[in-house]
Amino acid sequence: MSFCTDCGNQLVEGARFCSRCGKPTSGAINIRRQPNSVSDMGKCPNCGDFIKAFAVRCPSCGYELRNVQGSSAVQIFARQLQEIEARRKEKSKVAGVLESIGIKCSSAIDEQEINLIRNFAVPNTREDVLEFMILAASNIDESVYNNSYNTTEKSISNAWLAKTKQVYHKAKLSLGTEPEFSEIQKIYDEKMKDVKKSKREPWLAVVGCIVFFVLIIGLCSIAIVYSESKSNKLDAKLNSTVVEIQQDIIEGDYDSALVKANGLRFDPEVSEEKAKQWDEQRKDLIKLIKEKKKEK
Repeated sequence: MSFCTDCGNQLVEGARFCSRCGKPTSGAINIRRQPNSVSDMGKCPNCGDFIKAFAVRCPSCGYELRNVQGSSAVQIFARQLQEIEARRKEKSKVAGVLESIGIKCSSAIDEQEINLIRNFAVPNTREDVLEFMILAASNIDESVYNNSYNTTEKSISNAWLAKTKQVYHKAKLSLGTEPEFSEIQKIYDEKMKDVKKSKREPWLAVVGCIVFFVLIIGLCSIAIVYSESKSNKLDAKLNSTVVEIQQDIIEGDYDSALVKANGLRFDPEVSEEKAKQWDEQRKDLIKLIKEKKKEK
């Protein structure tokens, strides 16, 4: 079985010219291979050779394969999205009235959009795959990942994210060696990087808050320890002075004892409570010294 290399027409055995286009048959291609299964094979429109479903070039003649139905897949998808959005706008007016009287509306429109995004078949041609990747990636809203709440916007963005990954893996299988795949790879890598960064930012903020509070607690602890240390030193110094005052009283040196007693003052900035206690003790000592001095 032979086919014309110009128009793909099947040639009559022994014919020197193609009956459809008139091209000489010297360059005709003989096809002897058979498909593995009808479901996953097709024919090249140029040479008639059997090709796999996801092939972008004919392995025999190099003809670039274009699916007329697939070439409009992105437009069909975009039109269906527009129809869903149009229904959303129509229902939004009614929803506003119902919600104003306390009736919560369902999210059927959102579910329709999410299901369409997740279930729409990825096209096969390189142009559509690239266009579909651009469409899917551009609709991922990274800002919805800045919080831990599950929102409708996040669900829709997750659907686009899943579709982006699906398009990427299909492109990797069918266009892995083609120049167009490098552009798809670039779009995919940049979008995944942005999404990962957005998902990480809330955690970084949480970690930052935790570190801040730990730092504050640590500084407070240091301040408390320092304050207690200073308080203990002042206590020790004043108690040492009290011992000297008691010795002066025993020796009858009341003037020296009175001077030292007047100096028994605790720093209120370190501890107001201890400052009050030492004020009472100072007054009691001064009273005692004066009484002892009168008795003398």
